[in-house]
Amino acid sequence: MTVEAATTWRLGVASSSRSAAKYGLRLVEKAIDLFEQVEDATRAVEAARADLIEPIADGDWATTRERYEQLRSTVDCAQVGVENSPFEGVPAFRDPLDRADTTLESAYVEAVLRRVEKLRAVGREWLDDGDVERGARAIETARESLNEVTARAESHGFVVGDDVRGVRLDSLSSPVGDAPSLTAAIERAQERVDALARRPIETADERRQRAVETGSITGLETALDRYQTLLDVVWSDEGTFGLDRERLQERVEATASEVIDLRVDIAEAAAAYAENARRADRPLDAGDAYRTAVQHYERAHELAKVYRAGEPQPIGDALAAVSEARTAVPVRATLRES
Repeated sequence: MTVEAATTWRLGVASSSRSAAKYGLRLVEKAIDLFEQVEDATRAVEAARADLIEPIADGDWATTRERYEQLRSTVDCAQVGVENSPFEGVPAFRDPLDRADTTLESAYVEAVLRRVEKLRAVGREWLDDGDVERGARAIETARESLNEVTARAESHGFVVGDDVRGVRLDSLSSPVGDAPSLTAAIERAQERVDALARRPIETADERRQRAVETGSITGLETALDRYQTLLDVVWSDEGTFGLDRERLQERVEATASEVIDLRVDIAEAAAAYAENARRADRPLDAGDAYRTAVQHYERAHELAKVYRAGEPQPIGDALAAVSEARTAVPVRATLRES
């Protein structure tokens, strides 16, 4: 019996044995069915490689995973069919399926690495926008994906290259795309994810430092908000960002103290200016300055009641005094066009 002019089996079937002849015919039919199944699986995998990658650009991992599962089922069914046949171990059946398996898994690994790159990009956007919770989920998902890739790499021994069975890294951004091996690519991807996890605290620290150097109350308030948002996430999960909640709490309190002190300083200066303006018979200027003092005292008092760094009582007393003084001067009217 010759199949595709490439593989020959010799069946010892006696010419007088009808049952043996029927058995031989069934073997031929089985071989043809298996060849078709193996060929269908191999062609499906080779044709669908790009289909696994394409949805990730839009963040559609579910579609990629669904397509992979369908292809995985096709290859597995073909493998089971061969294993349960008299042709188990025959290279003509085994080798194409081995290639299809490696091709599918290498394509999936490439898809996962692209997913990690996409997660890192969107995670950075979310973190920079102050959405720490979504950023944390992106980081955790990226780490889980890298763990999956590592496990598959250990069990398959992939190569890197343009071969149909290789993992193609050249479409990934540097330094991951420049890696000489899959192991190196995974390590570099992990380093980039870890760097992303450090970004929120580094960004908050930088903003706080600039604000202190320039005396920017807005910058300090932004830094305080970033620290507090980060603390809310870290309080239930220290692992994602690698931060100790107690040390982060200290940062929050220190920044709150800086905001309170700066606002009190601004309020005191504004109140002093208002007093001088009132004595110089400039009631409108005095009213503007008192309004500024009240606004800063109110915010300082609000923060002092929330954070341990503040002392609400003296700030509240100063607020009451300035509010009382403000009632003695006219309020500057602002004309609005109708």
